[in-house]
Amino acid sequence: MSYTALAILFILAVVVPLVWVLIFLKAVIHNLGDSTLVTKLPAEVEKEKEQDV
Repeated sequence: MSYTALAILFILAVVVPLVWVLIFLKAVIHNLGDSTLVTKLPAEVEKEKEQDV
């Protein structure tokens, strides 16, 4: 095999999947930091927390 073919196979087998993983992780981290969607606890849970304290 020539070095060119090996380089292409290396890029396809290693670099491309790593890029996809990094893109996925970036999206996950971005969603974790999104504070615009804050859900309130139900009233029952809030009452239980007040009683525990």
